Amino acid sequence: MQQLLLEPGNPYDITKEDLEELRQQLTAQLDAIDVAVAYHPPKGAGVTLDEVLHIWLPGWEFLRDEGYSILLGAAIESMRRRFTRRHGAKRRKVTVIHDPDGGEVETITLQNPDSPPEHESGRPNGNRPRPPSQD
Repeated sequence: MQQLLLEPGNPYDITKEDLEELRQQLTAQLDAIDVAVAYHPPKGAGVTLDEVLHIWLPGWEFLRDEGYSILLGAAIESMRRRFTRRHGAKRRKVTVIHDPDGGEVETITLQNPDSPPEHESGRPNGNRPRPPSQD
């Protein structure tokens, strides 16, 4: 079974519990895809200007599937809900979609809860290592 990974940029900002609703929603909507939460060990003080969620696609073919549209919609709404949290209400929400090799496919930014998502093409030569699944 193919695996889609949800990885917070900072596990102190976005916890495994915070991602559980998104994981369950995607699991229910994406057939034959295992959705898991993953972490890299945190480094440094963990202070960032943005709340960042990295999403690792299970494979290149996923981009051609309707599952990619489902993923984007669910991720954007999940990050939009984070503006209601007291500690993160004023911070931008950024979702980075990664291909299986670590390249960035797309970056989606929400400036505030009512702003439209800003889509930016990714950098295909990204070098972020794929995290191990922690589920």
